Parts: sequence; C-alpha cells; structure tokens
Amino acid sequence: MGIPLIAGRAFADSDQTGAPEVAIINEYLARQLFPNRNPLGEKLTAGSNTPGPTIVGVVKDFHFRSLQEAIKPLTMRIEPRAGDLLCLKLDGHRIPATLAAIQEKWKRMLPSRPFTYFFLDELFDKQYRAEDRFGRLFMNFAILAIFISCSRSVGILSMRRADRNSCASSMMTLVINGLTSTSSALSLVASS
Repeated sequence: MGIPLIAGRAFADSDQTGAPEVAIINEYLARQLFPNRNPLGEKLTAGSNTPGPTIVGVVKDFHFRSLQEAIKPLTMRIEPRAGDLLCLKLDGHRIPATLAAIQEKWKRMLPSRPFTYFFLDELFDKQYRAEDRFGRLFMNFAILAIFISCSRSVGILSMRRADRNSCASSMMTLVINGLTSTSSALSLVASS
C-alpha cells in the first residue's frame, strides 16, 4: 500500500490461515505499549490478557482517518474469518478487468458475502470536498460579518457628523435670534 515500514517485515504468504497470528503496528502504538523497547517479537494482548498476535513489523505513522484528527494507534492483522474489508493497491491500468477478476475470485471464496468495492481516492475526495464547502461557507459568513460591522461603523460616524452639524446649526440659530454671548449659546445647546 506504500506505507513505509520502519522495522521488521511486511505480511508474507506464510502468514495465511493456520499459521501463528501476526500483526503490524504503527509507531504510535509501539511508543505507547513498548516505550524504549523494540516491539518486534512481542505479543499483543486483548483486554482479557490472552496472548494475541506476534508483532512482526512497525510502520511509519500515517493518517488513516481525517487529516484533522490526531494519529491514533493502529494494528493491522490478517483475519480471514473476521475480516469484511480487503484493501488492494491497483496500478491504475485495466481497472474494469482487474475488478472483474477480483469479483470472480471473491464469489468463489466467499459466495455468501456480497462483493462491493470503493476507491480510497474517491472516498478522500468526497470527505475533503465537504470540508472545503464548510470552509467556504465559514469564509462567506466572516466576510458578511466584516461588512455588517463596517457598515455599522459608517452609520455611527454619519450620525456623529449629523449631530455635530445640528449642534452647529443650533448655535447659529441662537446667535441669529439675538443671543450674542457664545458661552450662553453653548450652555443652551448643552442643556438641550
């Protein structure tokens, strides 16, 4: 799958049904379970302290969920009886013929289970398209909020200017109506 292996080995043909169970874990889980120790050859234990698969490899940490989520512990195992997901890496050539061949083998090996498939690149594209839409929506609301706050500021400045102009015209009216003292005009304006 192109995931860098940093210690141990990948799964082998000898790891099939009937062989002792093996697992590959990520660096995160290795640091959690085996700090300052080499995890290769160690057994994973389930909640019941029953020895589980032997660790044969450690892969570099990678995002197997959303990029916004922190990297979490990961265990990869071959479980033919419990598995309901098969991950394959295709080269991109003759995909319809490859899918037909996989479906034929699937029907022969697991006739009671339906064959369904999806491509990870399409799944990731759909996931990040939704996040992109949310980002654009958030940006539009932010621009609207800035526009509203700017128009409010312009309105407040216009009102202050209008108040200043009406105050000056009130003083002019008072002076014209016979008040000659500026201080008495200002005290009348301040009291109104």
